[in-house]
Amino acid sequence: MVHSHSHSHGAAGAHHHAPDTPHPAQPATLSLLRMTLAERLGLAILLSAGLWALVWLATGPA
Repeated sequence: MVHSHSHSHGAAGAHHHAPDTPHPAQPATLSLLRMTLAERLGLAILLSAGLWALVWLATGPA
């Protein structure tokens, strides 16, 4: 991973930064914290339906 800022690593490999040089913000492609309640509910229903479909397929007649 390439950093665009300078930093140092301690003896144990800990990642240290000066307070005035934080990591640059990373774009969040999918974040539950940024989703509306309706979007979270829709995702929960979709995931639940998918998991139930797997259970149905696994326990169906051979």
